[in-house]
Amino acid sequence: MNYRDVFLLSLCSKVSVKLIQSVAWREITKISYHSCIDLDRKCWFIRFTCKEGTIIEVIRTYLCEGGSKAVQISISDKNLGSRILSNRRPLVLFSGKNHSESIAVILNQIDVLFGRNAQYTFTHNAYFLSCTNVPIVQSSFYCCDPIDANDLDNHFELIPIQDFVQLSGSTIKGQIRFDSKLLKAKKLHIYVPEKTRKVVIRYFEGQKLFLFYVHITYDQVRRVMKAWKKNKVFRNLDTLELNGFFHEFSSVDDFQEELNVKQIPEQIAPQVFKSTMAAIAPAQLIISKYIVKDDGTVAFLYISDRSVVLSVKKFTEEEMLERNSIDF
Repeated sequence: MNYRDVFLLSLCSKVSVKLIQSVAWREITKISYHSCIDLDRKCWFIRFTCKEGTIIEVIRTYLCEGGSKAVQISISDKNLGSRILSNRRPLVLFSGKNHSESIAVILNQIDVLFGRNAQYTFTHNAYFLSCTNVPIVQSSFYCCDPIDANDLDNHFELIPIQDFVQLSGSTIKGQIRFDSKLLKAKKLHIYVPEKTRKVVIRYFEGQKLFLFYVHITYDQVRRVMKAWKKNKVFRNLDTLELNGFFHEFSSVDDFQEELNVKQIPEQIAPQVFKSTMAAIAPAQLIISKYIVKDDGTVAFLYISDRSVVLSVKKFTEEEMLERNSIDF
C-alpha cells in the first residue's frame, strides 16, 4: 500500500482517518505543494520528501469544468463535485468550478493524515492560488501573470512567518503594505518594481535580503547604508545583496569616503563571501573592506557597477582588531 492508497482509504470513514493518523508517518520530512499549468489546465500537485531523500508525487488535481459527470467525493464532511482516476500513480483528481475549495479541503486532509512531523513548502508556478489552512514555512512564486499585492499580503497574514520566500519571474501589481508579514520572512529573494523596492528596503525585518535586477542609484544605496549604520533599517540583517542596474555610477572613492569604508589590516584574512546570485554575479567574492555601525558592529562591504553586498558580523571593530581575525 502506497501513500495514494492510504489517502483513498481515508475517504472511507472517520475511523480510517484516526487509524492513519496514529501511524505518525515520521519518515515524511517535507510536504510540498505546487501550482502549475499542465495539459493546458490549471493543476495542483503534492509531493512528499522522505528521510532517505526519496521524492514521491502523491496527488495531482486539475481544474476541469464540464466534461464527464462529477462524482460527489466527501472529505472531512465536505462534498466535492470531483472525479478521481484511482488507478493512476499519482492519484489524479479532476475538480469543477470549486477548484480552490477542493484544493483547500485536500490540503487539510493531507495535513491531518501525514503532516505531524513534516515541513510545508509552497511553489506557485504560472498562477497564484492562496491556500492558508496548513502551516507553510517556505513559499516560492514563479508566476507568469502579475500577482496582486493585496493577495500577497492576505496570503502571508494567514500563515506563519516564513523561513524563506522567493518571488522570481513574478511582478507585483500594486503596493505591499509596510507591515506585511512578507517583510518579516527570515530570508527573502525578490524581484521588485520601484515602489515595492522602497517598501522592502525600509521595512524588511528578516535576516537575509536579496534584491534581483533592482534599479537603484548609488545615492540611494549610500542613504540605505547610512540608515543601517544608525540602526534605522535592517535591524536584524546579516546579509544584503543587491544585483541589477545602478544608475549614475560615479566615483566609488567618494562613495566610500562618505561611508567611512575601511580596509582590513594586511594581517587579517579577508572574508570569502559566497554569492546567492551566482547566475548573475560572481559565485565567490573576496571582501576586504568594511564599515562600522554606530554601536561598533562590523559589516563587510562590496561595491561594483552591478552589485552591492553587505555582510553583517556579530563582532565589533575593536574585537576584530584585538584578535587579528574575523573568525569568531
